[in-house]
Amino acid sequence: MNSSTVLISRQKLYDIIKRSGCETIDEKFNLIKIEIVKRVKNCDQNDLKKKLSYFKSEYKSRWEKAHRVEERFIVENKNWLNASIKFVSLNNQNNRGRPVVAFEMSSERNKRKITQELRNNTSVNVLSHATQMSLRASGQVEAAKLLKEITTSTPTRASRYRKVFMKQSAQAPKKLSGEDALAVIVDAKLSRHQYNIIRMSAPDKFPSYKVIQESKKQCYPKPENIQVTSTNAEVSLQALLDHTVERLFLVQKPVIVLLQENELDKFVLYSKWGFDGSSGHSSYKQAFCSPEASDSAVFITSIVPLRLVNGDQIIWQNPRPASTRYCRPIKIEFIKESTDTSIAEKEKVQSQINKLINSIVTFDNKSFIVTHNLILAMVDGKLCNALTDTTSTLKCFLCGATSKQFNLIDEMVKREVKTDNLSFGISVLHGWIRFFECLLHLSYKLPLKKWQARGDVENKIV
Repeated sequence: MNSSTVLISRQKLYDIIKRSGCETIDEKFNLIKIEIVKRVKNCDQNDLKKKLSYFKSEYKSRWEKAHRVEERFIVENKNWLNASIKFVSLNNQNNRGRPVVAFEMSSERNKRKITQELRNNTSVNVLSHATQMSLRASGQVEAAKLLKEITTSTPTRASRYRKVFMKQSAQAPKKLSGEDALAVIVDAKLSRHQYNIIRMSAPDKFPSYKVIQESKKQCYPKPENIQVTSTNAEVSLQALLDHTVERLFLVQKPVIVLLQENELDKFVLYSKWGFDGSSGHSSYKQAFCSPEASDSAVFITSIVPLRLVNGDQIIWQNPRPASTRYCRPIKIEFIKESTDTSIAEKEKVQSQINKLINSIVTFDNKSFIVTHNLILAMVDGKLCNALTDTTSTLKCFLCGATSKQFNLIDEMVKREVKTDNLSFGISVLHGWIRFFECLLHLSYKLPLKKWQARGDVENKIV
């Protein structure tokens, strides 16, 4: 059986896509496959699958880059479309009997049978020398030198070469797992196209993007626990915490499997949660189910796992509790932040917290029980005022004092603090910024010793 090649231009394949009338890309490429099979007699299926897969990937990338505009796509990819793709055609010969298989494609047993007569009638030295000459003739000079050194030097030379080779092979860099490659993409902020370019330089180091996509799916809760509409996306708090626990146990598995039987139900996961809004975004021509809905403002509710403990033992500690890397969204909604929105969201999430049950994770035929402790600490000053009914931003939501009363030190020391409001915590970031800002304002107004500068003279001094 011999083979030949058939050239088909990419322009013809693109014309098939345009005329197909199909909606999905898979349906369009199924038509292309049928057309190629018609044109290429006895088409090599493995070659066809490989070439179509590469063409499909290239087409999708270039189509998206042209923003799905046909005129722009044709202009930007004129040279690419004019080039052709070679498809292999296997030409059958009507010979009777079993078809002849090439020596390279034969099994090890068949190879021994074919070379038996040659080995019986030819010495090892002759065979070795003939192999060296053949290697030199084909340009493999280094391989010929290596074969000569192994067969003509000491009997242990081949064994030593093999040991060194096996040692270097063991030290060679192993291919990254899907999760490790995904971490590289996230850390370096790589696009799919950028990652594929890097992978082409070291395919033995980086896995295919499909492997990464599968690892990505493992990072999400089950799809049935996620609800998406035109104005919001929301995941069940119970499902999100269960999934968080499973991922943490997977990371800390070497430590967890060493625990005793009486320690399997003493796990506690501490997490903080909160919400915040962002407005002033560009409004796009997006159709919503409600005429009042707008994408100019976004309101996000999320949690951050802080620490997983087993009794007094810390199993996992969040190394960067203020980083967005560990932020796990509960809800993302197109809605403007307001006092009513904040109060309603707090009550909704709090009701889910009250209904939480323990998470159960199974490892090595052992069931581990994890309870949850959630703290509402991801809030800013505006949210604290809204949730504590503090009407003025110049008022302290902990003691209710105004800026005018802060200078009355004796009264401030005796003032009663609302301890329930301490549960919101104090943001370290806002604390540092506001503290330094306060020092600056005090230094500006030291000559006046007043909170507010009034009049031209005082304003000039400040």
